[in-house]
Amino acid sequence: MKRVLLIIAAAVLAYLPGLQAGWHYDDRPGILMSPLAGSLKTAWTSFLHGENRSLATLTLALNGRAGTEVLGYHAVNVAVHAANACLVFSLAAALGMGAPAALAAGFLFALHPLQVQAITYVVQRSAALAALFHLGGALAYLAWRARAPGRASAVALLGLGLCAVAAALSKETAITMPLTLGVLEVLLPSSPRRRGASRLAGLLAVSAGVSLLPLGQWLGTQGVVTLEARTEATGILPLEYLRQQLQVHLTYLRLLFLPFHQSLIHPWVRAGAWVEAPSAGLLAALCAWACLSGRAPAPVRAGVLWWFAAHALESSVLPIEHPIFEHRCYLPMAGAALAAAPLAARLGTGGLPVLACLAALTMARQSAWRDDDSLVRNVMRVAPRHTSSNSLAGERFLTQGRPELTHPWFARSLRCRPMGTSQRVRILANDAHAWITEGRPERALPVFERALRNDPNRKSLHAGLGRALLALGRFEEAQAELVLGNLGEDRLSREMLAVLRWRGLGRAAVLRALSTFARDPSAGKHLALGQALLAAGALQEAVDFLELGILRNPHSPDLLETFALSLAAAGVMEEARDVFELGVKRFPARASLWNNLGTARARGGDRAGAVEAYRRALEADAGYGQAQENLRVLEEGS
Repeated sequence: MKRVLLIIAAAVLAYLPGLQAGWHYDDRPGILMSPLAGSLKTAWTSFLHGENRSLATLTLALNGRAGTEVLGYHAVNVAVHAANACLVFSLAAALGMGAPAALAAGFLFALHPLQVQAITYVVQRSAALAALFHLGGALAYLAWRARAPGRASAVALLGLGLCAVAAALSKETAITMPLTLGVLEVLLPSSPRRRGASRLAGLLAVSAGVSLLPLGQWLGTQGVVTLEARTEATGILPLEYLRQQLQVHLTYLRLLFLPFHQSLIHPWVRAGAWVEAPSAGLLAALCAWACLSGRAPAPVRAGVLWWFAAHALESSVLPIEHPIFEHRCYLPMAGAALAAAPLAARLGTGGLPVLACLAALTMARQSAWRDDDSLVRNVMRVAPRHTSSNSLAGERFLTQGRPELTHPWFARSLRCRPMGTSQRVRILANDAHAWITEGRPERALPVFERALRNDPNRKSLHAGLGRALLALGRFEEAQAELVLGNLGEDRLSREMLAVLRWRGLGRAAVLRALSTFARDPSAGKHLALGQALLAAGALQEAVDFLELGILRNPHSPDLLETFALSLAAAGVMEEARDVFELGVKRFPARASLWNNLGTARARGGDRAGAVEAYRRALEADAGYGQAQENLRVLEEGS
């Protein structure tokens, strides 16, 4: 128990600087603006349906339910990482390592700086969660393997099945579980369970079947089920991608032994056969040594093969747009820790400086993740001529509200190395949105049209073009594009389309507000359009649009209060009261929220609760006349 506490303390202390980090690029669409991660009910439904990465999304939604501060998300990621380090310690012990070696494995996994991206980048929680259940499944497999048939054996087998399902619902890399379990089975000594290949094959087939489900969903949601489609999307042929991964693995191994020059994006220059052939020879030699060496301990050999097996999906013939990311080493690091642990244990107290150095590098690496500016500076220092580096720099200015500075960066990124259709279209779309935000939607039109020539079926491009046309006041053309955009999962385009289709006496004012919002979709313009819909009597449209505004701008008290008022105006008093209750928790110093909560409670028959709310409103603002009058009427009535 003391060893487990030491590992937890080391992991938490090493990641304390990361708790101060903010949101980063994919965090915003993946968490802050996601309809799944932003709604616990929607995330739960997705989880029940077994959708791609739905378990990871559910945990993010639970974080949001508890509070929207980024600190809470980071704290959960660090807790998952500490738990994974403890599981690596337990796995090493279950494989027969002594206590010092098992402890070293846990420390190496917890403190290596190559792990930082998977933990500090909030949206990568899926990698950490998948590793949690993958490691838990390996422990359950070893427990099942070591026991003769009986209750304990059945419990272990059930645990393996549950872990396989949970890993599959966390990230599609769970497909590698049969490979890692197969490595353990082949290299470890015999057991009561080794009674023939048929039973082992059946067990591995079940875990593979469970893991294939999310992989198929992931490919299906991206519309890239075939290798041909993946090639078109990424611009990389399958065999070319596999050859790239030979160099990628050398980079991973270099970062493993010399964790310097880390970056979200690594420079990528395609080397010739003179590099690829030695790379393939080195990697093949490592695998052959792990398979055939009789002198090395079985856990060490298993660790080496685990490293390669856990990389199998993302380093296969299935092209991925970005060939290298550090967070892909998170689960493989368990194998590296197992392989290095005996050596670290033999060093004894001499290994402490090594662990201290790793911890210091981990803490220093987190400084690059403090904010977007720090991250971009790090990326541009490591990979200044990379397409994604320049695109990232442009996106930074876009999120900071400085769209006029983005265009040179996007233009430079388009001039960099050859890229796939998906990456080119995303850069063009960002450039077009920057023109709209800058207040020059006419410049966005040709950019959207260029992107649509590359990918005419992408729904988000039609939605973006519709927004540009709205900003120009070309409502009929905008409606046609938003209809095409509405076929996708873009809720904003659905809500704007609903507003366009609304007919009423105040439609002219609503369309003016909608055109202004299309130019500047900030919280203030979102609120103005919601208020225009309320004033025009478009209650359902106002409710839907303001609800989306809350998801996109969770820190806006004006949006939250107006959303609750729209619910009340639509006659949904219970939901309105719930939103007011949430509002006073988030913004307890806002007197109008307490006053409206008192009114909602009074209409629901909760007189005592209403009195308390009115008094809290007066505590927040002693001169708030409406609360004074409401409290006087309520007290006189009693």
